[in-house]
Amino acid sequence: MEVNNIFAIEPNSARRKLAKEMLNIDSIESWDNSLENSFDISIDAVGQDSQPEVLTNCLKSAKLNSKVLIFGIPTMYKQDLSIYLLLRKNLTIIGSINPDWSVYLPKGVKLAYENIELKHL
Repeated sequence: MEVNNIFAIEPNSARRKLAKEMLNIDSIESWDNSLENSFDISIDAVGQDSQPEVLTNCLKSAKLNSKVLIFGIPTMYKQDLSIYLLLRKNLTIIGSINPDWSVYLPKGVKLAYENIELKHL
């Protein structure tokens, strides 16, 4: 799989700056409605600090017939999921939770670098 563009929504300005400097990833501070139907793969990796609208916006940002990946589901509140968006867009949702970040994060980074050509590096 080849990736031509990676985009992030990141409220932390230091992480936005780091993403731009290290990986040439463009990002914005918060959700913008112009992002609807923009991405082949949308990822909610906020985890424990996630707000209910994050998953909804992740679904909104996904293109028709695309994938949505959800990592680290928050445990503090009920998460509403728009079945309408799921079905009308024919989305595939993949979820994963594993509390041992020290094991699976390095493996994920290694897998990404082995299987995805990042053109901006």
